[in-house]
Amino acid sequence: MKNLLPAALGALAAVAFAGAAQAQAAAPAAAPAGTPINFGPAIPGLCVLNKQAVVFGSAVGQSVQRRMQDLGKSVEAELTPENNALNTEKAQLEAQVATFNQNHVEPDQAFITRYQSFQQRGQAFEAKREQRTAELRETLNKQTSRIAEQIEPLVPGVLTEKGCSLLLDSSTVIAGNPAMDVTQQLINRLNGKITTLSFDREHLDQRAGAAPAAPTAAAAAPRPAAAAPAPVKKKK
Repeated sequence: MKNLLPAALGALAAVAFAGAAQAQAAAPAAAPAGTPINFGPAIPGLCVLNKQAVVFGSAVGQSVQRRMQDLGKSVEAELTPENNALNTEKAQLEAQVATFNQNHVEPDQAFITRYQSFQQRGQAFEAKREQRTAELRETLNKQTSRIAEQIEPLVPGVLTEKGCSLLLDSSTVIAGNPAMDVTQQLINRLNGKITTLSFDREHLDQRAGAAPAAPTAAAAAPRPAAAAPAPVKKKK
């Protein structure tokens, strides 16, 4: 069985920092790094907005990212002991398999029973890991939606202040005169309205249903997350 936790934490980190990466991406209205561009004059009435930068570049968005990091660490603390225990038992089972192979004997019933239990616990751990990742992702989605609700009523005021006749999403713009970008104005207004959000991790119902029945001795090899090498049969 491979060590499960690093993969799990990688997924959790991707969830926690996805917003930060999006917020740090250069706004399309700016010139590409290292390539000086002499933009033409700003087009009157044409404005550009980087939605992701507003959400995650604002004070409230950054507070959400910090909270997501804390929730990720909490999940790590929950999963680590079980992950370590499974990997320890995996090593013990492999040692027993080596003994069976060395002595050219078949595994006894005690080993088969222990292996079946190990297989089930490994599958249950994998399901829990996947659920925690989904819960963190759902949590982030819910909080970004809350921020978006706070942003929406602020947009008309910014557009009026800037004299915008047409607003483009920055994802549709490769580059343009930064004077047409209203992202920072919207961030400033959002910072003046709200700076933090309080929330806990979402809890999703386990959709896998009841625990799977114990596999028979002749069952197929388990998923890689809980796999143990099969002992060789007695030579004749």
